[in-house]
Amino acid sequence: MRAKLVFALVFVLVFSGSAGAVVDVGATNGSAIVFYRNNATLEQSCQGTLPRVTGQTVSAAIAQLEALTPAQWAIAQDALCRGYVAGAADLQVAGGATTLPIGVTARGVLWPLITQYEAADTAASVDVAAGLIALALANTLPFVSEPPGIVPVTLQTVSSFVSTCSASYPFASAPYAYCNGYIEGEVDAMQWLGGSCMPPGATVRGGYGVPAILPLIRNELAAHPAKWTPNTNAAYLVSTVLLSAYPCGG
Repeated sequence: MRAKLVFALVFVLVFSGSAGAVVDVGATNGSAIVFYRNNATLEQSCQGTLPRVTGQTVSAAIAQLEALTPAQWAIAQDALCRGYVAGAADLQVAGGATTLPIGVTARGVLWPLITQYEAADTAASVDVAAGLIALALANTLPFVSEPPGIVPVTLQTVSSFVSTCSASYPFASAPYAYCNGYIEGEVDAMQWLGGSCMPPGATVRGGYGVPAILPLIRNELAAHPAKWTPNTNAAYLVSTVLLSAYPCGG
């Protein structure tokens, strides 16, 4: 199964024009791979139980996060959960490792499948949330070849991703949290498969979430507008940026 998922990554790399970036899983920029979320922290976000770190107001943006009410924090965590699952899932669709059903939702359809797969202990050794998602979807929603002309179902297209990740949304809002989660899911999935490596200390607080990556995505859209049609799977767009900005072994 892992070999099939790595093949899926190769497919994404070829699409993005970065096939030469394929490396062994575990390759880094001279340090341990940095993952945003393990199984426990994603589960906490999806269940609304992730504790909020306070007393670390390192910027105005983090101050906004710490100022959220418990209800606002719960909404933000739910949005981040949905975004993370969507980002990891869309990358699997892009690589031909899974086929999503019409009407799929990250919370109502995919999350139950993921938790059931984890409960079966078949992925007990996988403690990268995006890796767990990849294995769960490949096993429960295997790839099915679509008829010619049929666009595979995705959770985010380029058009909807750009709209969701509009710069007009405030830092602590649900749309911002969803966008950040989508990028986190893509980053973790790419790193788990060995296609991209974030720098040491690359965390949201360290500036490698939406603030760093979203401008790179906008630059890619502006530089190659004909390549990114509105209905293109957003995972192609995000992974192309990640492969260019954060290659392994660089």
